Amino acid sequence: MISVVQNFICNNDERLKVLLDNLPKLGEIFKDYTFYVNFNDTTNFEVVLDAYKKYIPDLYFYNELKKDWALVTLSLCEQVKTPYVIYLCEDQQVNMTKVDWDNIIKEALLEQTVEYLLLTKIGKYTQSKFVQKHSTDIPLMPNIGNKHLWNRDMMPLTYGYLYRGGKSPHKRLSTDALYKTSFLVDRLKEFVPRSREDWTEKRIDWTDLNAGMKYFGPRIPFTDIQQPNFYEGYYDFHNGMKRFTDMKCYLPRKEIFIEYIDVLQKEERFENK
Repeated sequence: MISVVQNFICNNDERLKVLLDNLPKLGEIFKDYTFYVNFNDTTNFEVVLDAYKKYIPDLYFYNELKKDWALVTLSLCEQVKTPYVIYLCEDQQVNMTKVDWDNIIKEALLEQTVEYLLLTKIGKYTQSKFVQKHSTDIPLMPNIGNKHLWNRDMMPLTYGYLYRGGKSPHKRLSTDALYKTSFLVDRLKEFVPRSREDWTEKRIDWTDLNAGMKYFGPRIPFTDIQQPNFYEGYYDFHNGMKRFTDMKCYLPRKEIFIEYIDVLQKEERFENK
């Protein structure tokens, strides 16, 4: 039902430690999934390969060195045979149990058949300013087909929140997510030729402002084809979640993954008190 795709480098000792510490947990929770992984570098290749072989039982591991994140990631996604695929950056640290994950998947995929499940910055988007707009007098329905529920910003369920693309609390299509496989393949196929264009002179326009952008500046701040940030920048503003108005989306209540940089920042704030 679900596969996992990753395409990354790891030439920093701290990040390597995070990856190696996290992999046993990832392998336990996702033990029934096939992994399609490309390590896009030579530094630490053997160490990372040995760790994946140890903890990931169903693994396709590559060492494609072409510095084109989207093109290489597309080649991995085109091998996926399951209807859903998770793209997960190497610095996302597991913060859940297998029971947590199984409950989320049952609710999001089996009961609600969502098309997109956000895996990153969950702590930000489950803040009250995003989820407090619900009417408690409207009964929950087993499916989101009811129109008056479908028009709410975020509909609370037991383990997460249901929302549509046009009502998304996040503006961009985040890389770290569970997608319908066909949707992610289509997004990458669209993005690859657009990533060859010169974006240096393209600025935010009124269309972007209408989509919630509040400052003028570069349309895409980071345009390095080696980085997934370029993909996220392309699928932002009017070309972001608002473009996929009726896409059924899901946000877990629990912060099931925590990004390495978020953990580091929290540790630094604690140390500086």
